[in-house]
Amino acid sequence: MRPTDRPVRQTVGVRRLALLTCALLTCALLLAVPGSARADTWSGPDPTGDAVTYGYDPDPPPCGTETEGRSRNGDIRRLAVRHTGDDVTLVLRVVGLGKLKQIYLSLPLRTNRRSYDVVVDFPGKRPVRASLWTPTTYGEPSEPDECGNVYVGGGAQGLGCPEIAASFDRPTGRVTVTLPRSCLGTPRWVQAGASVQGTHGNDVVVLDHWQRPGTGDDDFRTPDYGARVRHSNH
Repeated sequence: MRPTDRPVRQTVGVRRLALLTCALLTCALLLAVPGSARADTWSGPDPTGDAVTYGYDPDPPPCGTETEGRSRNGDIRRLAVRHTGDDVTLVLRVVGLGKLKQIYLSLPLRTNRRSYDVVVDFPGKRPVRASLWTPTTYGEPSEPDECGNVYVGGGAQGLGCPEIAASFDRPTGRVTVTLPRSCLGTPRWVQAGASVQGTHGNDVVVLDHWQRPGTGDDDFRTPDYGARVRHSNH
């Protein structure tokens, strides 16, 4: 199917708008922070050891037990952007990414014209693939249920960009996505963010997101962005 034919993505249960339970979510946990950089490349590190795990055990009923921990796998280390006259290339390095299952990787992208979401899928042993989406639009959170769970629904629309290309180097954990500037309306500048999630072990959810030092509002609906990167002709 073409990207525009794909179903709308949905988010599911979140505990107190911050805690991921037993389902994978389209989450980015930090507030967008503007920045600027008059260059065609930018690179920003992410703190080591901040990948979070969320586990769920149905005992004791009716609410079960949720646990939070840390993971060495799925830990984002660096995000980089290259902006040329023809393409925008995003590079994300994630330690132990190949050891996760059900991987979902999101690269929010903001330009002087509009915002996008670049989604990278990891379909088993086949090569990774990327697609371009509108940012997820979230509805109002539900009232807490008897266990304190709050549910937030959301969706996004697929956008056509057949020339988008993605690759994954398993030994280094490096994911590279290149898309033509024409798919983005030939922007003057771009800003990128990143989040990664997957399962590990007994279906424990692993979640990490790229962030600037000292930022964050614990709201997954507002991604954090790196510096603005202008292409070399500006």
